[in-house]
Amino acid sequence: MTFDCRHCVGDVEVATDGSVPVLISTTGPYLGTRWINIYDGSRTTTFAITAAGPWKLTIKGLRSLATHTTTASGSGDAVVFLAGKVHKAVIDNDGTRTFNVNALSASAGLDVPVHTTGRFHGTVALRGPVLVQVISNGKWSIHGSSPSSAVDS
Repeated sequence: MTFDCRHCVGDVEVATDGSVPVLISTTGPYLGTRWINIYDGSRTTTFAITAAGPWKLTIKGLRSLATHTTTASGSGDAVVFLAGKVHKAVIDNDGTRTFNVNALSASAGLDVPVHTTGRFHGTVALRGPVLVQVISNGKWSIHGSSPSSAVDS
C-alpha cells in the first residue's frame, strides 16, 4: 500500500480494519509504502484516512515491487524484495525518528532485525530471499551478503 500526501499539513493517519490497526501516523507531508495483509488470515477491507490536503492511496500486489538482488536503498518508508541468497546485512539509516526493518522470508518467517530510534549502522541477521519493510524518516540502505561472503560492520 502506497500513501501519497506530499502536500498535507498537520496530523496524517492511515488506519485500517486489518491486523495492523494504524499503518501511518505522522505530521506533515508523507510519501511511502507499507505492507498490508502480511499475516496469515489477515484481510484489510477498510482504510480510514485523516489528512489535511490532497492524498492518494494505492494498493498493489507483491509482483509490483522492484526486485533487488542483495542490496537496496531509499528514503522514507518502503517495501523491497531482496531476491538473492542473503545471510546477513549491513544496514544504515540517517533518520531521526523511529527506524524499523521488518523481514519476511520462507526460511526465517517474520522477524524484526532492527527496531530503534535515530541513526543506525549495524550488521544483522537477514535470511533471504526476503521481503523487507523499512520504516524511516531518512535515507537508508541494506547491503546483504551470502553465507560465503564477509560483511563488516
